[in-house]
Amino acid sequence: MAANTPIAIIGMSCRFAGDVDNPEKLWDLLAEGRSAWSEIPKDRFNIDGFRHPNFEKLNGTNVVGGHFLKEDIGLFDAHFFNLSAETAAALDPQFRLQLESTYEAFESAGISLQDVAGSNTSVFAGSFFRDYHESLVRDPDSLPRFLLMGTGAAMASNRLSHFFDLRGQSTPVCVAVQLALTQLLRAWGINATAVTSHSSGEIAAAYAAGALDLPSAMAIAFARGGLASESNRQFARKGGMVAVGLGAKDSQKYLPLVTDGKVVLACENSPSSITVSGDVCGIDQLEALLKQDNIFARRLKVDAAWHSHHMEAVADAYYASMDNKVRPAQDHLDIAFASPATGTRLEDVEEIGSPGHWVRSLTGPVRFVEAFRSMCFEAPDSEPAVDMVVEVGPHAALSGPIQDIMGMPEFKDITIPYASCLVRKQNAVDTMHTLVGNLLQSGYPVNLAAVNFPYGKHGLKVLHDLPRYPWNHQTRHWNEPRVNKALRARSERPHDLLGSLVLGTNLKAPSWRHFVRISELPWVRDHVVQNNIIYPAAGHLSMAIEGASQLASKQSTNKKIQGYQLRDVDILNALVVAETSDGIELQLSLRPCGDRALDTKDWSEFQVQLVSSDNKWTDHCKGLIMIEYAPEDKEETSGRGSRGPKRNLGQPVEESAYRIRISPRDIYASLRSGGISHGPIFQNLKGIRARGKQSVTSFTVADSEATMPKNHQHQHVVHPTTLDSVFQAAYTAVPGAGNTVGTPKVPRSIRKLWVAHGISPSAGHPFKAYTALKHIDSQTMTTSITVADASTPSEVEASRSPVITIDDFVYQSIGMAPVQEAPSWEQDKFATAKWVPDISFLKDSYLKKQLGSELSGKEAELLMDLRRACLFYTYHALDELTAADVQGLEWHHRKFYIWMRLQVELARTNELAPGSSEWIKTT
Repeated sequence: MAANTPIAIIGMSCRFAGDVDNPEKLWDLLAEGRSAWSEIPKDRFNIDGFRHPNFEKLNGTNVVGGHFLKEDIGLFDAHFFNLSAETAAALDPQFRLQLESTYEAFESAGISLQDVAGSNTSVFAGSFFRDYHESLVRDPDSLPRFLLMGTGAAMASNRLSHFFDLRGQSTPVCVAVQLALTQLLRAWGINATAVTSHSSGEIAAAYAAGALDLPSAMAIAFARGGLASESNRQFARKGGMVAVGLGAKDSQKYLPLVTDGKVVLACENSPSSITVSGDVCGIDQLEALLKQDNIFARRLKVDAAWHSHHMEAVADAYYASMDNKVRPAQDHLDIAFASPATGTRLEDVEEIGSPGHWVRSLTGPVRFVEAFRSMCFEAPDSEPAVDMVVEVGPHAALSGPIQDIMGMPEFKDITIPYASCLVRKQNAVDTMHTLVGNLLQSGYPVNLAAVNFPYGKHGLKVLHDLPRYPWNHQTRHWNEPRVNKALRARSERPHDLLGSLVLGTNLKAPSWRHFVRISELPWVRDHVVQNNIIYPAAGHLSMAIEGASQLASKQSTNKKIQGYQLRDVDILNALVVAETSDGIELQLSLRPCGDRALDTKDWSEFQVQLVSSDNKWTDHCKGLIMIEYAPEDKEETSGRGSRGPKRNLGQPVEESAYRIRISPRDIYASLRSGGISHGPIFQNLKGIRARGKQSVTSFTVADSEATMPKNHQHQHVVHPTTLDSVFQAAYTAVPGAGNTVGTPKVPRSIRKLWVAHGISPSAGHPFKAYTALKHIDSQTMTTSITVADASTPSEVEASRSPVITIDDFVYQSIGMAPVQEAPSWEQDKFATAKWVPDISFLKDSYLKKQLGSELSGKEAELLMDLRRACLFYTYHALDELTAADVQGLEWHHRKFYIWMRLQVELARTNELAPGSSEWIKTT
């Protein structure tokens, strides 16, 4: 097209945000100056699960709105476009809107589908994102069958060209190679058309296929027309034909029974219908035999025995009448031609155009069943080569046989519509219009202008103000994997310390994925062990606590969280963080322990693992965790303080009792000399005082938020930098701390840890850690630590409730070095005052809790075994006691007897222990 070639927009339609679904509404939107911007609809995706002020964060966005179509994009009039529900659900909503809006554009231009069908109209289409495609491929196991046909980039234009039958270029902007493929297929002349016939109809079929020109077809028909009388004149016996309701195979039982004259199988019409031809006397005898067995038989109103030995008498004359008058119309066939004379497809036009073929068609049997199958299928087990069968003739004579043939195994699960041009005793105009309607319904491009206006459209006026087509948007077509739906509906943003829930995870045993990148968590860079950036062990515990907290928020409970208990924590491997853009992937899993073991009821097992790029999983931390809820009994709460248990420190609270001052700078220098380096964000110890193997350490909350991108940090229970400061306090109780800590040691295990809910995260908030060293040697050390909020006045220090408690915190050596003994001057020389609770002032509930003890796993198993053994002996003792024995018991023995029976009843109702009713069965 030349640059100055004028063009005209003759029709248009549109879909825009702001409830704009036609050009008139677009004009109103622009004229009124309205904005179409809106917040992101919840049905698209939940922005709360992705929103983050740092626009550079890989799995977040700071966008809160945009321009969205108002109508549900899943609604689509699939029936109008002849699409099944399955196909429609796989079709990209962008392509659905294009189909509907393109039809509306043709409506706007006053152009019918018949006018554009087959026209040299090009389609140029572009698409931005492929959101629907990407949502479907998120779950490869649930991909729809028609994914590529529904969401492929090429379909942006090809869907329009296919439905509207547009023959020009159909070019998606992203695919240029289709230009060459389209031209190649067109040059090959690929067409999906085939023909066949029955008996003399083969002449018209050969003409329709292009195998004969019109003069040749007329010559063959003329020559054949005079053969009936000629055969009767030359053949001694009269001929006739009879239609029989049997298949070709079953008919062989009757044909040999004919003794009066000769009859042959002339036509195989269908699997249950044949035509027999031959001498009239034989035809009469066969008809009588068949009717005697109640088999359908009807004489045909013909005077000649076509397709039998009667035709041999006129074969030479027939051949001579066609000689030099029949010739092929072209040198090759563009349309498949299935001959009833052979039952196969014929491709040699010379053979079809030879008189010999037509003599064989006259004298030989009609193999219509085989010919029809050959027309429909190029080869056995292949897909159908035709979409619809149209009978061209004076009546729908072959409708019955065709329906029978389509019931054969080859046509199983295949539906090919049938229509006839004419039907006896019906108006020909009506039958032809019915045929046109059937073809249109099957998607064939019929020129309706020629059908409806055979004399032209002169004087007709196009109506431009008709309402647009009423799309049927009652049915929603949508295909979405469960994991993609979970992603859209995600309510929590990826947390700095936890990450985000694994898509589709089971909330009864959830998992989280957390990508640790130095660029997103700069404070990690300040934690170095032996020249490697190590993700702190405190980070694993913070991750487990955040996971439990997030899971509790998803549960519909009005209980108030008081704290988090962790026990049997193992820190298995150091986690090295590489300074790469990919970072590392951590996964946290929580699994309920169940109620089988007495000591793990209401507990969950947590596990932190590293997942490598090649899918190797490495355990780094594991343990048990339980959320502690505030009791509903206010009286019990009053004896425990505002939150968490009161704890006997076992050491003085007043700093004056600790006469040795240690500089935090010396502690960090000593650790650094052993290969443990803390950067500024981890250096939060402010003051240290010690006495023997006890110490009190003052520290503050680090300003980790200031190091984060955009100074944004998610809310958390306890930050790793804060928890790591608590862990650092363990070093201050080592004799000689500040001079040397002996062999450098790192956290290895924790028997019990309690963290209060609601610890202040404010930068600079003060805390005090009270540390007691229980054991130390060259390889390990064990401490217990209690942390109190130091923001209250010092005079109430003794009444503070702890915010963090750690029992039996084990550190393990990362190198070999002797442990220095404490100098003699560090030993206590003076008596000190100790503050302990007065038992007479304690509440019963508090005393009961303090005297309670949690069993280890092995202890709990042993207790369960002992309880079961006790039940075993009790049960058998009761079984051996007779009524006389019971009557003779002393009064105190009788009480034991009653107690034993009670234990058995408790076991039957599972009140003695979980599953104790099964013990009775095995006892």
